[in-house]
Amino acid sequence: EVKKEFTGPGLPKDASFSYSVDTFQGDGKINVANCNNKSEYYWKILKHGEGWMQMANRATSQCLHFKENSSLPGQAIAEWASCTGSANQVYRVADKTTPEYYASNIALKNDSESACFSDPDANGKITMVDCTKGAKYNYVIDIRGYIKFINAKSGNCIQPENYQNGAFLIEKPCTQLDYQWWNPTTVPGGWRIQNAQTNTCTHAPGLGQTAVTETCKDWAQSVIAPVIDPYSGITYTNDASLLLSPAIPETTADVGICLAHVTSAGNTQVTGTLGNDRKCYFNFKGKDLSVPAGGKNTTVSVLDGTIWQAHTMGEKIPEYAVPGGFLDAGAKSKATYICRAKVNYGSTKFGWVAEENSGNNLCNYQLMHNSEDAHGYTRPAQDFEVLVRRADKAYLLHLSDLKPGGSSAGQDPIIKTRANQKSLYEGERNTKAIELGPQAQNGSPLSGYVPDGDNGPKITNTGNIVTIKGRVRGGSRGAIWRIPENLAPENTILFRVKTSFGNVIIGIKRDGTIVPIEEFWRGNMWIDFAGVEFSTSSVALAVKGTGPSPMDSEGSGWQTSGKYASPRAAKVGSHVVVNGVVTGHNGNFEMTRGAVIASLPDGMRPSKQLQFNVPMQKIGESITSGIVNVYPDGRIALEGRDYDVQNKIFVSLSGISFEATANSFTRADEYGPLLNGWKPDQEHNGGYAFSIENDIVTFSGGVIAGGRGDFWKMSTNAAPPERLVFTAKTSEDIVRLDILPNGMVSANNYFFDFNWLSLEGIVYSRRKPNALPFENGWEQVDGYAAPGVVKVGKQIVVTGVVARSAQQNNQDYNPFGVNPSETRLVARLPEGMHPAKTLRFDTLNTNVKSNNPGTIRVEIYTDGRIEVPGNIEISDVKSISLSGITFNVQ
Repeated sequence: EVKKEFTGPGLPKDASFSYSVDTFQGDGKINVANCNNKSEYYWKILKHGEGWMQMANRATSQCLHFKENSSLPGQAIAEWASCTGSANQVYRVADKTTPEYYASNIALKNDSESACFSDPDANGKITMVDCTKGAKYNYVIDIRGYIKFINAKSGNCIQPENYQNGAFLIEKPCTQLDYQWWNPTTVPGGWRIQNAQTNTCTHAPGLGQTAVTETCKDWAQSVIAPVIDPYSGITYTNDASLLLSPAIPETTADVGICLAHVTSAGNTQVTGTLGNDRKCYFNFKGKDLSVPAGGKNTTVSVLDGTIWQAHTMGEKIPEYAVPGGFLDAGAKSKATYICRAKVNYGSTKFGWVAEENSGNNLCNYQLMHNSEDAHGYTRPAQDFEVLVRRADKAYLLHLSDLKPGGSSAGQDPIIKTRANQKSLYEGERNTKAIELGPQAQNGSPLSGYVPDGDNGPKITNTGNIVTIKGRVRGGSRGAIWRIPENLAPENTILFRVKTSFGNVIIGIKRDGTIVPIEEFWRGNMWIDFAGVEFSTSSVALAVKGTGPSPMDSEGSGWQTSGKYASPRAAKVGSHVVVNGVVTGHNGNFEMTRGAVIASLPDGMRPSKQLQFNVPMQKIGESITSGIVNVYPDGRIALEGRDYDVQNKIFVSLSGISFEATANSFTRADEYGPLLNGWKPDQEHNGGYAFSIENDIVTFSGGVIAGGRGDFWKMSTNAAPPERLVFTAKTSEDIVRLDILPNGMVSANNYFFDFNWLSLEGIVYSRRKPNALPFENGWEQVDGYAAPGVVKVGKQIVVTGVVARSAQQNNQDYNPFGVNPSETRLVARLPEGMHPAKTLRFDTLNTNVKSNNPGTIRVEIYTDGRIEVPGNIEISDVKSISLSGITFNVQ
């Protein structure tokens, strides 16, 4: 309500008057209601530049304003605010020139660095990250064909931090400034993206580094691929430890692809052939060269969502070829692309191709000049294949025809036609575009099998990992089910599954057919697919005994199987899946318990030792189950009884899956050196390593013995808070192992006659544990950790040293009246830390001041008691180290 007055010097006093009227004030919120003639329902249109306007309310004289900065549809909230002319108050009438919004949810990937743009950090900067952690974007296209990238999570836009060459890429609230508009140019493999304001281009400097803008160059790090599937493309790996196989899954070649740095040509990087000797063979400027793999010379470990497309010298590089390197020539630098040629005797050569010379873009590979034709090149160098991203993995645009509402967004029928061209290699699933066709997502039945009611087969696909659950029933002899081919494994893999009459072995073929491996049909039976998990693209593991791996000494005899998939692993998030088959023929070497089959690379390792039941067969016997162990240092090793010298076996690794440790294992020499002549034990223990997760330190592997005493100086971040004592297994017996708060690890035995020492089973907390009270005359030993216990999740870790008191050691003197039987009770674990059943541990029994160790068995009962069992003479017990006791509670 407002008071209005009519007064003035020209009016007589008795002619002046006043009255009250209702006036709309408003609360700043926008509401929709039935129309009436009140002023708050009227708006004034205020011109704001050519074609733009503001809308002001007549009642409040305030403007329509969006208070949120998000550019995502439905996220910004409208309100009234003072008219300032800011971008979130300015509008125009939509017409044919209005920018078009596309909810594409794409990732922006650089193939040459195997990395994607990230969500912004706390400072708004964009980093190149593993594509499993990459950001997703929607976009807007204006009439010029310029694009604005909008983060699908934050609603902010990508822009350079400033005008300088090398400016970081950042995210800011979206505006109409050209700073946030990008002019993309189509190049083979994706886009080269130029900023409309600064004229600089995006550049991917490497995994873990901040993305930048710099002077536009035609090289691989400047090519950004918009992808629907961020896993698609290539993955480069620095396989310095030689744990991976050169062969790439999904190809028929027994060699791999490598990226060589040509040091004589600046930063030039070109692709070549990775041999079984782990050397990268390539051709540059007509010369055959080679460099060792590792370091800057990375290898391709995964091809995902790609095809090999036929190509002839003189043709333009395919529009969606995958960039693999570049020729460093300053402003005239050129991106290179991965090619392969089938040469004499059907062998494969990988190389590189570029459009540096029009009409002469050959596949450059080593020995390309052998048996030259009239042009000086072999035919395979002129007729070859180029690696291309598959149509269903990329978000494809014809940027020269970007009109608002255009129908070509996200589509490209051309690549589908090209993808069906016949390949030089028969039998490769990825030589054609894979269509789902009429098959349902969960597959289709064969041989009369049907889904088991509501519990029929269900397939989930997370990244490149496929999981099958559910049951089928009925059926007859023959194939059981067929899953969609685009979800099939790279080669046949084996699984052990349950049926209504027992466990059986099934195989899943590369065409998606699920078949019985051994005849097991029964009338009206059911088959349960629970536990079937595999990858559609993965890293090939080096099998021990098949190449110059550090695991090899004289060879173990493990071999890959041509009939089944070779050992391989895939990781999505923290989830790791292992598949594949190895066969064993030990020749002159006996395969025994603990024989290493392969090793997982860093980042794909568990936090503790795991055991898996997997299909296994001894020649002449039926397929049964066997046990393999997966260790925190990555070793996959055989468990169970030793095998005779002349036996062959096969082991299927399918069924191994776990969550990788958050802090993956690292070679221990990165935390401190070995001393006193000690060396890593690659032959028996796969090297030495430790992990730190939730303050729990876990040792793994082993070392070759050197001199007595100190042998390893760890960094203090992994050291215990007090001195701990463990027993460690050696080639002969056991050894006493001391770990000090300064990180020093020592082995001090009176008899020092062993060759190697295992670090398995050494687990402790690097933070001070909770005190564990000892009982009945036991006492702490000066200079050593007192008994303590920690609980992390379900894991219980006990450490510390106790000794029988002086009174108890003197059996003739017992002033406390302690019953000798009670002296067996050492300590009692608190509630919540009791095992589900009685556990037994062999711990160190010695006078800790001496170096002559023995072992004593202690038992931990379900009520938490830690005792020396009754069959042990208590007078023989000197002191007990509780370190090494670890278990899980329910």
